[in-house]
Amino acid sequence: MASSLQTPDLIINLTAEPDALLYTYSYAETVVITALYPIILALGLFGNFAFLFTIARVRRMRTEINVYLGSLAFTAVVLLVVGISSTLARYRASPVPIDSTSFGPVGCAAVSFLQDVSTWAAHAFGVAVPIVLYHATCRPHLFRRLRGMKRAIVTSAWLWVVVTCIGLCFLPTWWNFVWYGLVWANLEQYQDYPEVIGVCSAAAEWLVITHDLLQSTTFFLCALNGNIIFAIIIRSLRKRFRSIGLPSGTDGNRKSAGAQAVKRNKSRRQVFRMVVLSSVAFFAFPMPYDCILFAQSVARLTGKRVLADEQFKALLFASTTLLYVTPAICPYIYVLSNPGYRIAVVQAFTKKPGGRSNRSVGGGAEMSTLAG
Repeated sequence: MASSLQTPDLIINLTAEPDALLYTYSYAETVVITALYPIILALGLFGNFAFLFTIARVRRMRTEINVYLGSLAFTAVVLLVVGISSTLARYRASPVPIDSTSFGPVGCAAVSFLQDVSTWAAHAFGVAVPIVLYHATCRPHLFRRLRGMKRAIVTSAWLWVVVTCIGLCFLPTWWNFVWYGLVWANLEQYQDYPEVIGVCSAAAEWLVITHDLLQSTTFFLCALNGNIIFAIIIRSLRKRFRSIGLPSGTDGNRKSAGAQAVKRNKSRRQVFRMVVLSSVAFFAFPMPYDCILFAQSVARLTGKRVLADEQFKALLFASTTLLYVTPAICPYIYVLSNPGYRIAVVQAFTKKPGGRSNRSVGGGAEMSTLAG
């Protein structure tokens, strides 16, 4: 076995096979980490950087809603880079999943802090985006009077300040670096496994419980808020679909107004599709992870555990993988469900931005507030 000069603070007996499995990678975890995680990371970085590049390069994309979506894209980059990269680094450095010896106390706390900040930022901007969508879609006249890039940028900056302060408040949850001594079974498969590992731990268990409860509860409230707003938007759009008709007047006026009504109808259907898909991306995929955090916190408070350790480990890994899928696919949802974004992406990578032509692409008040 590998040896270490570090004196362990606690000793864990892993001579029994079920106990040893909790501190090793399963075959499924190995396949997902080595094959799927790099793909998720590559797709997520490409999509989010392309989205940020499009906002920066195409003038008509510099709108209020895109300021918040751009902040979400930056949050996605941080979450993917820190979360997946740290997992890959741990996998390469040690056969024990929780071993953070290669990071050290400072690196381990920094990784946890950045993951915390990006998670809280995702919650904050996940609330801001539905609110802006509601005003842009259901109250377009008020939105046009109140909208402003400066206000959106200032609001986003303050949200980043708030989530960073929250992350700093919970930093003690991760800064206690504990050394564990592992006693493996005297089998050949464990000959190269480490005898001592370092793990980020909380100074007190109540810190972890408080952190997980607040984070999961905040997510549930954000999801409830978002789904209610999305339901209102969908209901409003459906009413508009039914109310579209040809106005009275001359034949030429009726044809012109009818064409405009059809165009608005098409634009609203595009908004409808984007809202539904965004709702799934923002809230459905992260839901299992936050449910597990909440259930684990309740189990720690009550002392009653429903799942066995190996079941909890498998569910936590699967839900974490789904959590990483969300920031990776969001920019593709924007592009695939909204023609305005598709045109802007093509312009950003193929044409010189700026000018009147970039401002003329839209198609309805609702779409112009969303895509430029």
